[in-house]
Amino acid sequence: MSNDFNAEVKGLNDFPKDEWLPVAVVHYAFQIMIFFGIVMICIGSLYLYAFFFKKDWLSKNWLLKTFLFATPFGYIALEAGWTVTEVGRQPWIIYGIMKTVDAVTPMPGIQYSFYFFTAIFISLSLIIIFLLRRQIQMVPKLYDPTDPQFNSKNKKS
Repeated sequence: MSNDFNAEVKGLNDFPKDEWLPVAVVHYAFQIMIFFGIVMICIGSLYLYAFFFKKDWLSKNWLLKTFLFATPFGYIALEAGWTVTEVGRQPWIIYGIMKTVDAVTPMPGIQYSFYFFTAIFISLSLIIIFLLRRQIQMVPKLYDPTDPQFNSKNKKS
């Protein structure tokens, strides 16, 4: 970067092949990130439209299923953006000073900490799935839709 609009911008062909990043990975990860970001903006805009102009849509099954279906979109966009950042800077850790291959920790047995943390996160994911599923199954028992008190609260909103 030169902070000069008239400065020459070097293209990929101006660098040695051994310093090229995996262009296809970065390109497609960027497209995935942008796609899911735009989809989430559209879903958010749809909700705002429903909230201000079509209140009856807020209780429609199709809108609720849209939100349910869109749950992983933020995570997918986040991971795709992370991929753009990390793969896009390859092969450098610090541009022109240290390459990624030189920054790898030579510590033996380091993979076991990776396996340990992976097991912890998988366990926590399974516990959260169990708890959320149990909570969802309890909704009909906790909130009786035939209860007049429940219906009066619902009509106010």
